[in-house]
Amino acid sequence: MAWMVALPFLTRSQDTGERSNQGEERERHSLGLAIGHAQAFEGRNEHNERKTLALPCWSLDYNYHINSEWIIGLHTDFILEKFRVEDSSEGEFTERSYPIAPAVVGMYSLSRRWKVQLGTGVEFAKEENIFLLRVGVEYSVELPKEWEVFGSLVHDIKWDTYSTLAISMGISRRLGR
Repeated sequence: MAWMVALPFLTRSQDTGERSNQGEERERHSLGLAIGHAQAFEGRNEHNERKTLALPCWSLDYNYHINSEWIIGLHTDFILEKFRVEDSSEGEFTERSYPIAPAVVGMYSLSRRWKVQLGTGVEFAKEENIFLLRVGVEYSVELPKEWEVFGSLVHDIKWDTYSTLAISMGISRRLGR
């Protein structure tokens, strides 16, 4: 008997959910551009003294929104400097020339504005390529006409070498189907 009372409400909530999913179909792709700094804690100055480096970087992010909670993306960071770091596995100094680090990431929306991300990729540079693991958090605010402003904090662990902690702000736009 109780199910008969609840049936209209259940049907209505399913109908609303289907409509909201149909609305998402229009907005599955997004493209973002961010500017920030990547901190390299294993950095070295010209005298080989330990120094935390603040390296300017850009990030170009493509995302595919699977549903309202899950996103998969290709996030590519571009560091705009040559720099030296201490290789954590060997204790030697390694030069990096304008590295580019694309990573495939999975993102989960904790709420409307907060997302966490986890992914893997490779940092490419003239000297050598390095496998990386990316972990991060993002905060975003929606703007009119499918625009969004976001800030992110991302930790890249470059296998057996060094790591960076990048903080950036950017803007993205939903592109439709």
